[in-house]
Amino acid sequence: MLPAAAAVKQLRNFHLPGGKHRASEGRASSKTTPKKSQTSLLKSEKNNLFRQLLLRAAAAVKHYLDVIAHFAKLYTGGEQMPLASFLVAFAKQFGESALLGEEFMAVITHFDFKIHGSLLPCFRVAMLAAQLTSSKVVDKISKLLVKGDFDRLRNKCGKELAEAEALLANGWQMVEQATHLDDYKKQGVFGRYCIRIVLFLCQKQKFSRENKIWESLQEITDQFGAEMLSPPDHTAPSSSHGLPAGKAGKFEDLLTADEASVAMLQHQRLEPGANYQNPKHDQAIYKLLEMTKEGAKFLDPGY
Repeated sequence: MLPAAAAVKQLRNFHLPGGKHRASEGRASSKTTPKKSQTSLLKSEKNNLFRQLLLRAAAAVKHYLDVIAHFAKLYTGGEQMPLASFLVAFAKQFGESALLGEEFMAVITHFDFKIHGSLLPCFRVAMLAAQLTSSKVVDKISKLLVKGDFDRLRNKCGKELAEAEALLANGWQMVEQATHLDDYKKQGVFGRYCIRIVLFLCQKQKFSRENKIWESLQEITDQFGAEMLSPPDHTAPSSSHGLPAGKAGKFEDLLTADEASVAMLQHQRLEPGANYQNPKHDQAIYKLLEMTKEGAKFLDPGY
């Protein structure tokens, strides 16, 4: 079977078309293609590239390859997908043995953490890194992180999630700019940083390979800084071993996106120039002028 990490790797060589889809409660707003039969997908001229991916993927992965594509386009750093490259390389160090499963990929791709101004791209990638390298596997599918972990993070760890995202984004920037480390060591240092943060926030450090319990995000970050200066010789991570992006085919760089861009992705049903109604207040129709970091600007109907 083809692990999800390998499927993500394939996406670097293909440009996938996008579509529309209705977002549901608890998921980040999105627009993906409505479900079609495999036959219609394979016959569709529009989905020629998607067909190539389906044909090359194993049966265990191809049923949710569109979700993997959606994740890659939205959360891995734009057209060049640098965080996808990191995930593939980091997972490869450990044999790419774990499958992610359709349910987990759907949750990590569409889940709404309800963090104002951020879709948490770096934290999602960190969760994926932890899941890919976990040995907590049932029927070849990694079971380290489950839906309940996402719910608990959203309900109880909003502040910590925002802090973790900022730390990981800054850490990734440091890794990309480091000239004293080769790619292999960069992957190891950042991978350990990702997994430590995820296990700490998810309260699952007992599944870590390390004989150490981290007490805070700051302590984990201090260790990351130390390893950036002098990475350890071992290659094993301190892990548990135990899409759509607005317009079709567009890769989103959420690492550098401003708050207005993120807001439009979180509320893709909104479109500048369109008319909307708020039944909680009155029956008047308002025209959306623009979305800014302060919020949405509507034209007053009496103006």
